Formats: sequence, C-alpha cells, structure tokens
Amino acid sequence: IGFLLVNHTCVSDFLWFLPALIYVYAVFFVLEKKGITKKMYFLVPLLFIAGVLLRELPEFIDGMPSLFSKAYLCRNWLFVGLPFFMTGHYIRNNEEQLTTKISDISLILIMLISTAEAVVADMLHVQKALYIGTFFAVVSLFVFSLKKEGKIKSGKIAYLGAEYSLYVYIFHVMVKNVLTKIFSTGIFASVSEMLVPVMPFIVFALSLFASAVYVYLKKFLKTKLRREK
Repeated sequence: IGFLLVNHTCVSDFLWFLPALIYVYAVFFVLEKKGITKKMYFLVPLLFIAGVLLRELPEFIDGMPSLFSKAYLCRNWLFVGLPFFMTGHYIRNNEEQLTTKISDISLILIMLISTAEAVVADMLHVQKALYIGTFFAVVSLFVFSLKKEGKIKSGKIAYLGAEYSLYVYIFHVMVKNVLTKIFSTGIFASVSEMLVPVMPFIVFALSLFASAVYVYLKKFLKTKLRREK
C-alpha cells in the first residue's frame, strides 16, 4: 500500500523518485488530454505547502500518530513530484516573460538566500523532508539558466547531466553508505570529522565516476552483442 500510494520502497528511501516520476507522467498525460494543464498551476504552491505542513506539524503537536513522522508521506509523487514537475512546465511556458522581467541580480540573490535558508533549516533540524528554500533556489536556477542559454559554453556539463545524472542519483546512496562504513571504523575514524564538510563533494565525485564506468560498460556490451549478431 505504501509503495502504490506514496512510492515508499524498501530498497532505499531515495529511490521513491523513480515510481513517483511514472505517476507524475501519468497525471500529466491526463491533464494534457483534458486540456487543463495550465489551469492546474494553482496546485503547485498548495501541494508543496501541504507536504511541508504534513511533515513538520507532528514535530510541534503532541500525540500525533507515529505514522505522520514518516518522510515518505510528504516526499512522494503528490507533494514533491507533481509540484516540481508542474513548476518546470510553467517556467517553460512562460519563459520569455520570466527571463525578461526578472533580473540576474534578483535571481542570484534568491538562490543565495534560499540556499542559506535550507542550510540553516538543516542545522536546526527543521524541515526534515522538504526544504522550503530548495524550491525557490531551484526555480531561480532554472530561470537563470534559461536567461543564459546559448551565452555560456556548457556543452560538457550538459553532456554529463544528460548522460550520467540518473545514475549519479541512484548510485550516490550506495557510495554514501560505503564511505560511512569505512570512515566509522579503523584508522579512518580519526579523520572522519574533518571530512564532513567535503563529504558531499567526495560522494558526488565517486558517484559520477561509478556512473561513467556503468555507462561505458553498458555501451561496450551493447556494441559487442551487435557485432556477435
């Protein structure tokens, strides 16, 4: 029931994204067929705020059932997947208006302030599943990228994103768990505290490397199978 309704998977908490994306595509297909996609933009803030409240209110209300403390109740296709997907759709449909009316300085400030909010929220252990600042930071980054489309040479970065981003997302949990095990025992335990600030970068780099190896091996095997045929 948890998997079907809110994309909860026993494999990894982070892999909710994959079934959630399928659900979002299905909902979007129906909205497009009905011709009401643009009329449903108002759901974006409502669903996102509902998800935040659903996750955070139990922290301040005594007697709430333990079920409400589960992150997957708000981090799923409905409260995260659909709002972010529809936001991207809105940005693309209103690209010209957004990129001409919002200045670069405004977008950069929003990104910095929103990121700071998410960092502070993490340090204070609030907004455990959904960082409000992340939403605004991502939207600002997308609009900023559209403004600079064609002006910044990002061919290699775009290639890495298109080719490896999905696998980085899937592998990073495994990489993080392995590093946690390594740095929690033996001689590495003494330096684990010093590595905390740079650990996200280490995890990303190793995940990117693992993704590159995986993609290379997949292409190599496909080529070999074609030749054998």
